[in-house]
Amino acid sequence: MGHALSSFEPSAVRQYRHFESLDVDETRERISTVMQPHELTPPKRAFGFRSEMNFVRLSGLGLGTIRFGEMHVNVPVMDDYFLFVCCLEGQAEITIDAHELTIDSTRGAICGPGRHFEGAFSADCEQFVFRVDRELIHAHTGIRDLVINPHVDLNRPELAPWTRQLQLLISSPELLALAQRDPRIAIEFEHLLISLLMAGQPHLDSSATMARSIVPGSVRRAEAYIREHALEPMRLQDIADAAGLPARTLLENFKRFREISPMRYLRDVRLDHARAQLLACNEQNKVVHIALECGFGHLSRFARDYMSRFGERPSDTLKRRKPASYRSNATIRRS
Repeated sequence: MGHALSSFEPSAVRQYRHFESLDVDETRERISTVMQPHELTPPKRAFGFRSEMNFVRLSGLGLGTIRFGEMHVNVPVMDDYFLFVCCLEGQAEITIDAHELTIDSTRGAICGPGRHFEGAFSADCEQFVFRVDRELIHAHTGIRDLVINPHVDLNRPELAPWTRQLQLLISSPELLALAQRDPRIAIEFEHLLISLLMAGQPHLDSSATMARSIVPGSVRRAEAYIREHALEPMRLQDIADAAGLPARTLLENFKRFREISPMRYLRDVRLDHARAQLLACNEQNKVVHIALECGFGHLSRFARDYMSRFGERPSDTLKRRKPASYRSNATIRRS
């Protein structure tokens, strides 16, 4: 028998009311103060809208419940934290990058830093959210670049220790209050919850995986050439010549050690250049010019690839540009 999150009432978390609101814009802003800027779009601004959120922080952990009725949520790029979400009531259709999931009381989802998160929540949905800062993952596990399976089956036996411990914490007001008062207790819960989640949910450390591979110098030379000449016309043979080996061998080495092709690497570097220029641009209507300058002659393909890599359209990036860094510039999109 599984231990899904519908089996308890998170009474301890409900004592930490973050806000109540009758306004969508205020709801968006208040959630953003403990999560990050995002888009909230109801199907229509119907009479009687109501939202509420409970949220409590334990050092680098965050625990909460959210209810806002039928809603579409879009987070173009997840910030420096991992977010587990499931439904205490109702359900939601979630997309994390290319992964499409249905979540409810027995199935959840995990979205990591840099990912695109989008969801359509049912009118009767109440979410449970569990937030973990990326730095905390490294501090307790040594994993620098966690890649975790976004599909979370809460009935899997391997996850039962984690769900039980989580249930204990969020349903015990005294235990949660003690962890808030005593940093030593909070750290113990941090370590326990993170370790149990890692033990029960498939994952890998992509930085460690890469470190275990002895990347040939030819691949590194090819990457350096691509980065240096990314905005110039370039063919596969040009990259192979710079790396000092046949094009076919270069393709094989990239597939083995980087799991992409040299031309895909070139495309990603060019997309990064385009994004940096869009964020720094001081003029309107520059998407076409920037795409062409960065080597993209097919504009619809550029827009598609940009959306796939960054979770938003080039025009969206351009609209919210500011002088400061991208991360500090993220703004709340108004419905």
